[in-house]
Amino acid sequence: MMTTLRLFSCFIVLYFFHSVHAQELSVEVPQSQIHFSKEMNTNATNNSMELQFSTWSPLHFSQPSQIEDTSSFSTSIPEVSLLFSTKFAQGSWYDLSAKYGFAYTRLQRSGNVSYDITQNRVSQNLNMYQGVLGVELASTHSLFKNIHPLVGLSLAPAWSQSVSSSFNNGVSELAWMAKASAGVSVNMKSVASLMGLPEAALEIGVEGTQSLGATNLSGAGFWAGTRLGWQ
Repeated sequence: MMTTLRLFSCFIVLYFFHSVHAQELSVEVPQSQIHFSKEMNTNATNNSMELQFSTWSPLHFSQPSQIEDTSSFSTSIPEVSLLFSTKFAQGSWYDLSAKYGFAYTRLQRSGNVSYDITQNRVSQNLNMYQGVLGVELASTHSLFKNIHPLVGLSLAPAWSQSVSSSFNNGVSELAWMAKASAGVSVNMKSVASLMGLPEAALEIGVEGTQSLGATNLSGAGFWAGTRLGWQ
């Protein structure tokens, strides 16, 4: 009998603790809190568009020329880029995004043309169209207030085109280069709020290119632009 009572008492005690434990589990994380957490996560920016201007110029880019003392090509107007990015990975301190788009710049070179005893300086313009496909790593931790560092690496095929001139019969050439960039993004929350977007930022940095073929498109420059982000 005592044994039965002891077993019954142990059963009641165990059942009590089990009931209390079950009640604690049922109220520890209410469903409303779980839903709120998911709602907060949807505020992250997953896509963005950037408009950039760059002083990039190749260091030793040349083409065959019939004119003596022809210079190498250099940029005559700032390079303009329209880029898009889509986030595909993130961690506790970083966001990793795919980056793609295109860029345009106009290059120019000059040379001396002799007419009898006089010499005239003439120039040739060359249009360069670039594709951009790469990745960007951005820190979610700020360096100072709303300033965030970022780095990027991309593959950039470039098509160069010019019409026939006294320099040559024209240029139509496809070349490849790798592009690396580093800079900072300054988040402008007030501007983003006015536009109804999760993100608006100013960006500035440096970039460099390395040729991947015989054509020498290695160069460097500074860039600046704006970024708009959305869900």
